[in-house]
Amino acid sequence: MSATEIRETLKAVRDAAVVPTVDRVAFARRVRAERRRRTAARAAAATAVAASVAAVAGVSASVLPRDPAPPTSVAAAAVADPEQLVGFVVDGHLVVGGSGGYHVTSVPARNVLGVVDELLVLTDGTGALVGVPVAADGTPGPERRLLPGAVAYAWLDRGDGTVYVVDELGRLRSWRPGDGRWTTQPSPQADLYLVDSGHQVESGPGGATLVADGLRRALPSGGGITGGGLAGSVLAWETTRQLRFYDADTGRRLARVPGQWSGALSTDGRSYAGSQDGRVSVVDTRDGAVTDVSGPAGLDGVAWTGDATFVGRERTADGATLWECRADTLSCTRLYADPSGTLQLHS
Repeated sequence: MSATEIRETLKAVRDAAVVPTVDRVAFARRVRAERRRRTAARAAAATAVAASVAAVAGVSASVLPRDPAPPTSVAAAAVADPEQLVGFVVDGHLVVGGSGGYHVTSVPARNVLGVVDELLVLTDGTGALVGVPVAADGTPGPERRLLPGAVAYAWLDRGDGTVYVVDELGRLRSWRPGDGRWTTQPSPQADLYLVDSGHQVESGPGGATLVADGLRRALPSGGGITGGGLAGSVLAWETTRQLRFYDADTGRRLARVPGQWSGALSTDGRSYAGSQDGRVSVVDTRDGAVTDVSGPAGLDGVAWTGDATFVGRERTADGATLWECRADTLSCTRLYADPSGTLQLHS
């Protein structure tokens, strides 16, 4: 066989090879299992360290002093005040924005779940679940641990303000601000991908399943699962090929939109805000109608902060920008420019 024939044969083999798309649910399941193993060890070490620090210092970490004149770097990054309270992460620490401007805190943060009953809930890099009180203008108070130990995963149901976690022992637990105690839910039969009051999405070897009262419905992988959300008895299901919406009570499909999307459901579940193919849009979950929003070219890490407002990060050549958009006027405003590019809502 000549060199030319060998090259043509290898090229044919290369072109025929099919590279599978990563199944995000299966990948997330493996990541959570490994995270549980690591955080259990970290939690024990962190407890010992915290005890030593408390003995020496006698105080716990809290937000930076509430200086009405923020640092120069913060003033340079702040572009406009948000309409609704928003928490986000820059350089591994929580930043809170409101009508009173932006407050950079010393609180380590990784995932911001949201604000409920004037308490901003987040997880940090060690798996700790933390609550930070926030005033109406966005001024933060001292943070506190909401649950001892570490959590493997956490969700906030903004509809009724319930926080759900899978703790380091694999238990599903729930809590509401003001209740003062955690409730242990029935043990999940599989790894949980999504949870709210009355609905769960399980991930297992056979794929993902929507579980509700008397309902178990297999969900399509669509070439690879990329995300999803539960709100207002609606399930948004994102794959590499299309975005689907389901009635989470009955499993009935409501609508589907082609393409690979990344976004979030509104609190009532009637709207979905997200990005696809270089555009930002609001989608009606009942019929799949798509309406484009003017402003950023694309957003990731989208989160709703009010009935008609949502925020998201745009990656830029200069770092990252946080945008606030309105679903009713279909317009967006730049809130915060981060030259470091570390700005995020969720890791």
